[in-house]
Amino acid sequence: MAAGKKYTNVIIEINNECNVAYSETPILKCDRVHELIERAGNIERDGRSLYVSTSLGGGGVPPANIVDASDYVLLHGNGVENPSRITEMIRQVRAMDVYTPMPIVSNEDDQPWRVEEQGWGDEGNNFVVSARNYTSWGYFDFRLPEENEDYNLGYQSVPVNWHISSDRKRAFFDKLAEITGKPGTPELRMEWPGQIGAVTVHVEKGRSNAVIKSIDLMIDNEIVATASQEPYEFHIEQIPEDEHWVRARASYQNNGGEIAIESPYYRNPWWPYGGRY
Repeated sequence: MAAGKKYTNVIIEINNECNVAYSETPILKCDRVHELIERAGNIERDGRSLYVSTSLGGGGVPPANIVDASDYVLLHGNGVENPSRITEMIRQVRAMDVYTPMPIVSNEDDQPWRVEEQGWGDEGNNFVVSARNYTSWGYFDFRLPEENEDYNLGYQSVPVNWHISSDRKRAFFDKLAEITGKPGTPELRMEWPGQIGAVTVHVEKGRSNAVIKSIDLMIDNEIVATASQEPYEFHIEQIPEDEHWVRARASYQNNGGEIAIESPYYRNPWWPYGGRY
């Protein structure tokens, strides 16, 4: 399908949050966007077509014309502080006369990490409530204005650190592992004893039973030292001048494949006045 590659696991969203900021384009608004959904859904190649839908803003339930034309239903949980509203949104969709069994996809929700009353526990959480109602859930993680210099945060803010490099990223993946019955991913934590060039890396396994054979210390994307047994202690004699980035990397085997994990990035960790985060 897509680009001649014959991909079939591809979905299309016509326009994100069709009830927001489309006042000058009538066909992109809720009462007419189903026309575009149908047009895109009718495009075929080799007898196949892509799955098409669109979303409303956080807490909104798509009207019947959108649900009727869609191959799946998109919901957004942004701004939905009370998880019971998520349950009600799902119930409303499934109660529609035009609804037929199809995936309900919540692909944008930032509330568990932004609303203290939610958190990542088993109760009062948009993620958990969605899973209990047999719908998907999309983790929406971005850097707040006061976090703009911390590149370890935010999957939706560029530049992106795609590793599990912050507490809220890890909280999501830990909850995901718990829900799916998986062992989870180990965590690498770096500690600075106060000597220039010295660093200790700690491995916190949590639910994981991963066997890590060695850890690499990296400065500016180059491996500068390797430790093969605990405690993973390093001392670097030649520290690059000017700005530099430090992180630890390890790998382990899982179901026949190799999984790479990294610590958060640290900027200028040995500078006299700190500068790391």
